[in-house]
Amino acid sequence: MTRLLLLLFVLGAAVVTAQAPPVSTPGEGLVVGAGNFFSPIVSNLEQGIAFYRDGLGLEVAGQPANADENAPLRDMFGLPGAKLRWSIVRPAGARNGIEIIEIKDAGGHALDRRIQDPGAVTLSRWSMTLIRCSRD
Repeated sequence: MTRLLLLLFVLGAAVVTAQAPPVSTPGEGLVVGAGNFFSPIVSNLEQGIAFYRDGLGLEVAGQPANADENAPLRDMFGLPGAKLRWSIVRPAGARNGIEIIEIKDAGGHALDRRIQDPGAVTLSRWSMTLIRCSRD
């Protein structure tokens, strides 16, 4: 029975993977790339990169990108006149990671948040190991 369930799980995962959209190449489509990302918005991209790279040991994936020439992307987020820059950092060998986003000139204002306010803090953790739990 366990083998049958495992086989069904593997086949299901293969079907889902086969149906996943292809990864875009640079210059194609509205949003380039694929993966699962946590996306904090920061006021200074360089400081954000330094925190995740130097403080947490994540690897930076290439140079920062921007949306200067991508008006549809800015419009999609409701920020037509804003300056958007972003960079991806991730653990070594991982596909998913953190997409650090800097937004300038969006016409907004900083919120006076407290640590206990909903949405003020997000905690993310990666685990590279699986632990088998059994009921013996």
